[in-house]
Amino acid sequence: MIASAGAPGLDVGTGIPPLPAFDAGKNGTLSQDNDGGGFISPGDDLLYTIVVNNISRAPVPDLKFLDFLPLNTSYIPNTTFFTNNSNVTTPIADNGSGTPFPLDELEQY
Repeated sequence: MIASAGAPGLDVGTGIPPLPAFDAGKNGTLSQDNDGGGFISPGDDLLYTIVVNNISRAPVPDLKFLDFLPLNTSYIPNTTFFTNNSNVTTPIADNGSGTPFPLDELEQY
């Protein structure tokens, strides 16, 4: 439909609902320098922070999160947490079978 140039023409276009979209990133930092070397080295504890942001005006439903530990890295049991957008932090239980790392299997959080 094409609107006329004069009154009472009105072209409202086509309404397109916003699509869900997100971005994600992962960062590793030195948490405990067990050998006192001042840099990341074998035997130190690392803190991995993963951030997922909704970058759209629509909810992102049924988001499934999967992560893997880097090679030559061991998971410290009971150290996985989820912090929501209200800054409320809750623990994520370790796996009961196989590796205790809870994010190496498809889970919904």
